Amino acid sequence: MTPFRRRPGDHEAYGRQQRTGLPAHLLGQLESFLQGPVPEGQDVILTGEYTPFNLLHQGSGLSGMFDFGDGLVGPHEYDWLGPLCFLAAGDAARIDALFDGYHGRPFDRSLREALLRLMLLHRYSHLKAQIAMPDWQAAPDFGTLAALIWP
Repeated sequence: MTPFRRRPGDHEAYGRQQRTGLPAHLLGQLESFLQGPVPEGQDVILTGEYTPFNLLHQGSGLSGMFDFGDGLVGPHEYDWLGPLCFLAAGDAARIDALFDGYHGRPFDRSLREALLRLMLLHRYSHLKAQIAMPDWQAAPDFGTLAALIWP
């Protein structure tokens, strides 16, 4: 298992976001934004692949899941990113329905920026492919972007 950790002085996130086309105005804010907090707590086994590409559907329900990626360990909130980005896609009602079914309570919107940091730090992060909503690139800063993704 590969640990999912932020390392001091790690500049991989900047290069990756530059290569994958993060808008210049956000790229200029990246280093300072990444200095903020990420979810902490006991590490768990992560899949990170709760996306439409990894879920199997049969009849009227979910029948299975597969993941050919490498295993990771890290904060459990990381596994929320796939459903929150690909399936909820900026729809507040879907986000709340997901968390009502998952936790029996609404999504804690105070975690938005910390979750966006997890997304940006992951070694396969590619926001153009991960954020399933139009015009997100126009967000003036990461706080606004997090609020757009997870209203």
